[in-house]
Amino acid sequence: MFRMKSITLFLAIIILSGGIAWAQENKEEIIDSLPGPLSGWKVNSDIGTALYPAICKQYIKQNAAVGIGIMQVFKDPAEASMWKENNNAILKMLGGKEITVKENYAILRETAPKLWDMVILVKDKILVSINGIECDKSDVQAYAEEIDYDALLPYFSE
Repeated sequence: MFRMKSITLFLAIIILSGGIAWAQENKEEIIDSLPGPLSGWKVNSDIGTALYPAICKQYIKQNAAVGIGIMQVFKDPAEASMWKENNNAILKMLGGKEITVKENYAILRETAPKLWDMVILVKDKILVSINGIECDKSDVQAYAEEIDYDALLPYFSE
């Protein structure tokens, strides 16, 4: 149980750091647009979206948890480019590996055994974070492949 509360707090801190208070208006629609649980997993409704002004969805299976969250929205491609340039070296230095997820730039890293972190830059517009605790890399990658990134974009367009 402690691990589940830890991932909830971890996700809250990461997502709040992106400053997404503006998303409250469409929050439930955006969360609903995130994928349903994969086979053997279930949505963790205990994290309660009212706890903090974040857009996230968490999935659990036994002691494992995977969380998907919208971290940040960039107003123009130059901001996204700066993020990529500034954070790329840091994340790679911390063991991150550059990958592509549905034609989007991403960095995947194992921060500790069975503790995964993936950040996906979607069309130079939004950052999506996928975090996994007590799970395999394949679980995080499977959820990354299930997200309909094109469906998310209209929520963050001006």
